[in-house]
Amino acid sequence: MSKASGHQLRVKSGVESLPTSVTFANGKRCKLTAKQAEQVALLLDEEDMLSPEQAARLLCVSRPMVVRWINEGLLPDTPAGTHHRIPKSAVLSLRDQRRHAGVRAVALIAASKSDPGAARKTAFARVAAAQRVAKLTK
Repeated sequence: MSKASGHQLRVKSGVESLPTSVTFANGKRCKLTAKQAEQVALLLDEEDMLSPEQAARLLCVSRPMVVRWINEGLLPDTPAGTHHRIPKSAVLSLRDQRRHAGVRAVALIAASKSDPGAARKTAFARVAAAQRVAKLTK
């Protein structure tokens, strides 16, 4: 498991230090910041279960948001005493879903400039979002 203080990566052969750089397919090397190295370590770590904090780092959200998603049933968890353990596969799946939803939203907004049907869908989504915000602020 990757820890900010320990800077270690657990693999089958033992414990390794966090990567400091990556090499791309074109041969170029890129030096990693400490935060990027931790992200790489989380992905490469062979542990199947993550803490909410680790899941939050992979999803680029706060830990309370991950706990909220667990409570809403969006992320499965295995209670470990008073703590949560989340399957890494579920976190990566949710990350991919969120990424694809963002791409679709951008495409819909871009299409709304020329397609009246897409413009209506975008306007509907805007109204729905405003209604959700109004409920939260009451």
